[in-house]
Amino acid sequence: MIRLLFPMLLCSCAVAGAPYDLLIRHGKIIDGTGTPWFYGDVAVRDGKIASIGQLGDADSAVVIDASHRVVAPGFIDVHTHADDDLLRLPQAENFVRNGVTTIVVGNCGGSVRDVSRYFENLRTRGVAVNVATLY
Repeated sequence: MIRLLFPMLLCSCAVAGAPYDLLIRHGKIIDGTGTPWFYGDVAVRDGKIASIGQLGDADSAVVIDASHRVVAPGFIDVHTHADDDLLRLPQAENFVRNGVTTIVVGNCGGSVRDVSRYFENLRTRGVAVNVATLY
């Protein structure tokens, strides 16, 4: 689902009169706050979450049926060895397809020596996930 979401957020998908650009319906929502999960909808406007809950008659240019799926903010993988892989595979599809939006590299003593240069390379080339490193 994440793979489908990003292209829609980057384009201008609004239809005249539609209050939301994207509506994700009937998902099992885990919001990351520690509260119990619940079934509901997520509405997106201008690339940002505009509303969460039982949105009933809400209208949208694009609707995704998330029945039988989890809708959650990105997950954090705190133990990866993707340091050099991110430079070769900046789309990080193995993480993104599993809902991971932030990774920690530099584990097991494998951190890069020049952290500043490493992050500059990531910024220049672009990378699909947020990256933190141990040093």
